Amino acid sequence: MTKSHRCPANGVAGLHSLDDEVRNFINHNWPTLVWATVVFVVAVLIRLPSCYESFWVDELHTAWAIWGDMAQVAERAEVGNQTPLYFQAMWIWRWLVGDSEVALRMSSVLAVAAASALLVVGVRQSTGRVSAGVVSGAVLAVDSNSLFFGTEFRPYAFIMLSSVIATWAAVGLIQGKTKVRGGNLRLILVAAISLAVLIHPTSIVTLGLLPIAVLIFVLIDRGLSLKLQVSDLVSMILIAAVGFSLAKSSLGHSWEIRDQWAAFGRATSPNQLWTIWPWWILAITPGVIALLSLRNRSFREVLIAKLPMLVAVVATTVFFAASYFDWVPLWHRRYFVAVLPLFAWSIGACFALPMAKGICRVSETVVVVAGAFLIATMLWNQGTIQQWQKGQTQLIVRGEDWRSAVNWLRSEMAEDENSQAYVDAALIESAEPRRHVELVGPWADYFMFPVLGPYSLENCQTLTIDANMPKLDTRTLIYPGMRSFKNQSANWLISRSSRSRIDRWLESHLLRAIERRSFGPVHVIRYEYLLPNELGPKLKEMGFSPPAAE
Repeated sequence: MTKSHRCPANGVAGLHSLDDEVRNFINHNWPTLVWATVVFVVAVLIRLPSCYESFWVDELHTAWAIWGDMAQVAERAEVGNQTPLYFQAMWIWRWLVGDSEVALRMSSVLAVAAASALLVVGVRQSTGRVSAGVVSGAVLAVDSNSLFFGTEFRPYAFIMLSSVIATWAAVGLIQGKTKVRGGNLRLILVAAISLAVLIHPTSIVTLGLLPIAVLIFVLIDRGLSLKLQVSDLVSMILIAAVGFSLAKSSLGHSWEIRDQWAAFGRATSPNQLWTIWPWWILAITPGVIALLSLRNRSFREVLIAKLPMLVAVVATTVFFAASYFDWVPLWHRRYFVAVLPLFAWSIGACFALPMAKGICRVSETVVVVAGAFLIATMLWNQGTIQQWQKGQTQLIVRGEDWRSAVNWLRSEMAEDENSQAYVDAALIESAEPRRHVELVGPWADYFMFPVLGPYSLENCQTLTIDANMPKLDTRTLIYPGMRSFKNQSANWLISRSSRSRIDRWLESHLLRAIERRSFGPVHVIRYEYLLPNELGPKLKEMGFSPPAAE
């Protein structure tokens, strides 16, 4: 006789209660969920055509970091001045989806699409207006900067996703009307910020301002009446764990070499602060709408709507000041990309302010039309509409065709088994080279990672081009060649340096290009040494005498 196993009555009741809550949520929020799904799909479809081109050098670093065993990921991330969490997650992602460019980039596409959909739900929950949520989600879905980082095999899309979650929690804390307990909201806020910081430590500047803004608002609005909960203890443990993790990471080394970032992260003019974002669209227009809404909205309501935007403005200004006054060169959108969801949130929230309280179809329609006009203006100013008019669906074109360059070079080198290739990836770590350096260990792999990942090439060595060497040091010569280049069969250079820089390097090393192919900014050059009868006149032209034979 078999025994029948029955669930306890209270267990069955609990399951029914949970099922009822889910049904009630769907019944009350189905328009929001439908619009969130629409925004998600649009965000994916608008990005998909940009996911098929070759990886560019930054993405190739991500690929190289995960193109091996999981045990190698952390070391490779550290060599590239990155924290390992994102790369470890992408190692798993690659194991699940495969090696193609579109499959790997889909991680970022889905992250930004999810962030856009969450904006729809979050802003709708905060303002009570589906139209406001749709405006916010659509802004993040189609903004050109969001398109760039949302189609890139890099960590920045996940920072935007974390930013949406953190903003939602922060607004919930200052509004104080959500069903989620305050301690749990604080934990969500801390967890989202912690995730972003572990992915990219510079996120602490932008998202770290959120809890500060929340604290100031709550102190002024209703005073400090904090009751610590278990979730607050978890938050403190999480903060300590993140701090310990960063202390053990390569962050200290990255700080020591921060001057290397000056090649692309230095602000030199106040005008750069004005041109970094489309301020009229992201801040000024919604800000004016919010101020005009003070006629029928309280200052508290207006401030809640504008608070994420204010945090975004302050964060952008902090990064500009840090670079402009030579504290640390961090003037690049990638370092403060977390502000984009903050702007998007406030745009929808500010557009909801003029709407009459209660149900008003006219006001809802006005918000939809105004939001659509703002988004259309943004698309025009950013050139997206012009691209569509030309029939271009690939909105983001990076142009570094490493895939074609390596494939072509591989086929050429196959004809001569003695051929040798040198790789000049033009990384910031090689911005000031002094001589040809044959590196070993992880650094050798790092300087050659463009040809060690998905686009692999054999018989190659790393090389850094010194464009600033004005004259040749004859001590490095062994007539008729150089010590550093012993292979006289067929030498190739694959480089991301400029053509003029490559030409100066060839001339200073008494080399001559005999074949060139360009794949966007990636150049492949076959070169040879000057012949003995050419070397003497060339040295004399450069102001040197040929070295005596040994």
